[in-house]
Amino acid sequence: MAALEFRILSKMLEEKTINEALRFGLLEHHFKDVEARQIWREFNKFWYAPDTRKSLPTVSYIQRQWPAFKPVKGDEGALLSMLKDLKLRSFESDMRGLADYFQQLVDENFEEAADHMHGFLNEVVQRYRHSEQLGARDIAERAMAHYENAKKGSVYGLPWPWRCLTEDLMGKRKGKFFVFYARPKQMKTWILLYNAVYDYLVNGCRVLIWSKEMDKDDCLLRIASLIAAVDYHLFTHGKLPPKMEVKMMKALNQIVEEDDFNRSEEQIAEAVRTGRRQLILFCGSDAPNTMQELEGEITKHGPHVVYLDSFYHLQTKRQEKARARWERIGILAEDTKQMALNQKLPVVAAHQANRAGEKSIGGTADIADSDILAREADATIRIIKRKNRVLYEEDYEQEMQQMELEAAELRAQKPKLGRPRMRIGRVPKPAPEPEKKKDLVDESEKEENERKGTELAFVLTGNREGVLDAFTTFAIPGYNFDFISSDYSLSQIQSWVKEDDDEDPAPSKPTKKNVPRFTKQSFSRMNSLTDK
Repeated sequence: MAALEFRILSKMLEEKTINEALRFGLLEHHFKDVEARQIWREFNKFWYAPDTRKSLPTVSYIQRQWPAFKPVKGDEGALLSMLKDLKLRSFESDMRGLADYFQQLVDENFEEAADHMHGFLNEVVQRYRHSEQLGARDIAERAMAHYENAKKGSVYGLPWPWRCLTEDLMGKRKGKFFVFYARPKQMKTWILLYNAVYDYLVNGCRVLIWSKEMDKDDCLLRIASLIAAVDYHLFTHGKLPPKMEVKMMKALNQIVEEDDFNRSEEQIAEAVRTGRRQLILFCGSDAPNTMQELEGEITKHGPHVVYLDSFYHLQTKRQEKARARWERIGILAEDTKQMALNQKLPVVAAHQANRAGEKSIGGTADIADSDILAREADATIRIIKRKNRVLYEEDYEQEMQQMELEAAELRAQKPKLGRPRMRIGRVPKPAPEPEKKKDLVDESEKEENERKGTELAFVLTGNREGVLDAFTTFAIPGYNFDFISSDYSLSQIQSWVKEDDDEDPAPSKPTKKNVPRFTKQSFSRMNSLTDK
């Protein structure tokens, strides 16, 4: 290793600069040879001293101070390649030393060993993490490149399912932390899973989903209904119309045939290397408890994006000294943002809105437990469900009505078993005429078979770089979350929040003439997820 270190130092003397090494994050502790470390220290002393600024000592000066130093002349190796090799070898050396030290800790006090080991490992990882330094030229060049790409319409992150949000936030970019939050039963988990499935099916990503409070069976059924684009309620009760059932089976069987996911270390490593799309689900008691354990799974499975449902259930080591809940959530928010930066991937989390959110919207005061969460997140998005707005889905309604018509027709035509009982002296009444086909289903049956949904509003209460205030979508669980409009004002959406506080009873159910319907076109757009 000493030979490599002296080759690097010789190359710097030859090029008369240490700029490339500084940009790469080369530090004193990367040199294991004592003399090489001292020479590197002298390089820095010359480089930053006022009298010798931006210059290095001569070869003869170095040889007078360190006679053992023999410069390598005419080395054709690229300095950057040698720097990477040096860091790798230095890291391996440090890890071997730590392994021996950890063994001593375990032998002495195995209960405290884990805490000491965790601290040392974090220190070593941070030491070898590449820290890029930018100058004015770098800033100018990157800014111009960014503008040219933006002018061409390039997206800098994974697209959201809704175009307006993608354009406003420029996609889900690496190192960004996004938070959906809502009051209970406002479908925030559905929105989180819908985005995760969209990234898996449409964006072809490796997606890691973490949910501590949801049972794995409930979670996987929701995900399956989203993949197949079928109504969740009918799916879980085994009552899908025939055409929808065929479509669901086709979609899920295709996943089974294409995905040969195996939990062996070799296949996981190969999938990570090739970037093959995958859903990695951690739910309930099997989900990692701590941020450190979660980061370990992220390192192992190499996802492109991470989704955290009710992420406040995660724990971090820094929370041990925090007493108040708001303080613990604040620490967790800071650590989650840092994880996004360290792992260089977007993190999307779901959180609660506080009780103040039942009365008003706007700003970030309605985020539960801690305003630190709003400070750390790159965008906070409040979800509001419009309870008194009913939307109908024509495709399901037609299929279900046809099923009932056929079943009722069969019941009417089916002969009764056994001989009819007749009293002597009585003339039997004539059999009633069969009803017309269109009358076989009464209004109550039609009412039960209509697939209903509601409308969701997404209010960007905190948005560092965007200008979007709000937009609305459909909301039929497992089936459709298509975009509706971004023309709503915050005052209009504020009225949604106040609807539940009105003393008057809920308005009568709207008829099909005065409410928007899903169209076959929107139905096809959602179905296109399974085609891709």
